[in-house]
Amino acid sequence: MGEDRTQTTPTRRSLLKSAGALLVGGVIGYATTSFSAPSKPAADAPPALPWPWIEIDPMEAGARAYHYYHDLGG
Repeated sequence: MGEDRTQTTPTRRSLLKSAGALLVGGVIGYATTSFSAPSKPAADAPPALPWPWIEIDPMEAGARAYHYYHDLGG
């Protein structure tokens, strides 16, 4: 009981202090990056619905898909 023990394992208190410091640092880092990040430009408005219907030839679409697949090394 009276012996000096070197403490090699972390205590609950030191773990909680480290976890709290990490949490506070993360919150501060997130807050500073979100405020300093440039705002995103607004996207253009999509075209009005319904979009015009275009007839597609199924044989032509299949032939194009087949050739694109082989042209890209598929």
